Amino acid sequence: MHHTITLDIGYDQPQEAWDAIMAVYESMPGWLGSTDLPCWYGTEDDQAYILASVEPSGIVFEAQMDRETWAQWLADLIARLSKALGRDVSDAELQSVHGLRF
Repeated sequence: MHHTITLDIGYDQPQEAWDAIMAVYESMPGWLGSTDLPCWYGTEDDQAYILASVEPSGIVFEAQMDRETWAQWLADLIARLSKALGRDVSDAELQSVHGLRF
């Protein structure tokens, strides 16, 4: 199953925030590294993977895996990023649709 989410972390973060984000990435289950894009579990050529890219709208995560594994991994990622950045991290698209800040 294919999944995509954009987290509300802008591309214009200070270097210390990017350092914290990379530390979280490296601590997540399935971390494989970051040559072109940060990836976990595999690449687009594999049956299961998670990729991240920084876009003007936020950090986009794309995954190909079962729903339960994705939901658990994503919840863990959001909790770790929120702690590392000292603020709540959430789905940027939900915020823009509803005009709310979570």
